[in-house]
Amino acid sequence: MLFAALVVAGACLGPSTALASGVWSAPDKIGTGLGFVSVSCSSATFCAAVGTNGGPSGYALTYNGTSWSPTYIGIAAGAVSCASASFCVAVDGKNALTYTTATAPKKHRPAHN
Repeated sequence: MLFAALVVAGACLGPSTALASGVWSAPDKIGTGLGFVSVSCSSATFCAAVGTNGGPSGYALTYNGTSWSPTYIGIAAGAVSCASASFCVAVDGKNALTYTTATAPKKHRPAHN
């Protein structure tokens, strides 16, 4: 109940100064027919986005500050988080996939209980 009251109170305050002073770029088409659902940026020159083509497999895109590069990742990831330009984790509810600049993406499955 307290959480809901705080959210409602925060919504009444209007946009933050940071959002009000920023400027969005023009749209940059990053994929055709791909449903990207999560993006994480560790800096202005590195972002990763994950999504699916509607099936059980998925794609990731990385951004270098200028352009997006696609990579097939094999899981329909629903979320991605990047701690730095050299480390990200994507998850699909059953698997975790790590991205590092030192190795290719590595799929991790949870231990069976």
